[in-house]
Amino acid sequence: MRLESSENNLLNVDEAHRALGKYSYTNIVKSIDQANTGYRIVALSATPGNNEAKVQEVLENLNIARLEAKDENDSDVRPYVQSKDVKEVIIKETSAITAINDIFNDILMKPIKVMNNMNMFPPQSKLIITKPAEINRTRVMQLLEEFNSKVDEYTMLIGYGNCYWVISFY
Repeated sequence: MRLESSENNLLNVDEAHRALGKYSYTNIVKSIDQANTGYRIVALSATPGNNEAKVQEVLENLNIARLEAKDENDSDVRPYVQSKDVKEVIIKETSAITAINDIFNDILMKPIKVMNNMNMFPPQSKLIITKPAEINRTRVMQLLEEFNSKVDEYTMLIGYGNCYWVISFY
């Protein structure tokens, strides 16, 4: 990568919480560092994570020296937050809801089975999904972190097209 200091002095990174392992953002920052150009980074994330070690890894990977966190209660954010009226509604499970849930689970399991059959993860791995109910935000983030940390290995193992399919699925 060829960089001219006069042309590249600001890098905007959206979804910065993904800058873990060998993720592309990390590689871009390394390339800019090697070019020895003066630059600044603005890194944004609506979901920075709750694991301090991972947040620190993102900060280090992106060479971030100062972190500024905002939430809906900050005075400069509050004017843009819509009011919320949260009501809990409990729905009794009926045979129709159960049937729809079963159909939905069957649909979800088809690509999950394909991915599991690629044998990307060791059999004892916590990342192998066996039931759709196991899919949640935390699980998907764990899977993506595992995948990103070994992307070269997985690309060799299952091929680039299949790696792209796995990322697209999640």
